[in-house]
Amino acid sequence: MPKEIRHNEILKLLKTERTKVVTVKQICQKCYISESSARRDLKLLEEEGLIKRFHGGAKLIEYETVSSIDKNDVEITEKYQKIVEEAVREVEKCKTIYLDADSLTGFMIPLLVEFNQLTVITNGINNILALTQFPKIQTVFVGGYVSKTSLSTNGYFAWDFIDNFYVDAAFISCHAYDTAIGATESCEEQMLLKKKVISQSKKTILLCESSKIGKNSPFVVCKPNIPEFLITDSSISPKEADKMVQNRISFRCV
Repeated sequence: MPKEIRHNEILKLLKTERTKVVTVKQICQKCYISESSARRDLKLLEEEGLIKRFHGGAKLIEYETVSSIDKNDVEITEKYQKIVEEAVREVEKCKTIYLDADSLTGFMIPLLVEFNQLTVITNGINNILALTQFPKIQTVFVGGYVSKTSLSTNGYFAWDFIDNFYVDAAFISCHAYDTAIGATESCEEQMLLKKKVISQSKKTILLCESSKIGKNSPFVVCKPNIPEFLITDSSISPKEADKMVQNRISFRCV
């Protein structure tokens, strides 16, 4: 199949997919080509400004994820994308994961399209709406009181609900992070639910933009050494990165 026709087929496939996301495997099946050829085609389409590549696939530039962040803020979106691409690598080893209601963890959802034997537990209403687009993923919504500001569930019902599950990995975000204090939240209810989730998880992965590092909020979610590792973006200050190294905090900078 000529290159130009393949590119048209890939774009057609992206536009017909409800998620506007396509995997390398899907392209191989559609165009009868190898994975290396599919990746080369995606690289050329990205250079033309038509798609955005991620680990294992690509999405249309026009695709808007269900997220509460300002979609016009390209810089923030790119930072989020790099963080979640790194986080999704850990999903490959899991059967059950937890995603909290933060917009950063919500950015992981379009990248879960490849997984067909995965259970996702979440307290985020926007997360649930996004996950309905993936029929092969089993989704569990945490019941509880609904927060109209964060579009999430919290409270005693939610805490008790989490007792029924044990997850391979919890992907948690935070309002602030300090190398001496750990992850913190501005809301007591969110802090309590995240604590409960961490206690019911084999490992915890903390997703945190660099702008939140070196700050703190009133309610402590977990101590610095609790997460398996922290993922942040490359804008982290050298001073904060040095502190993390000195305190033996495992982190990845992307």
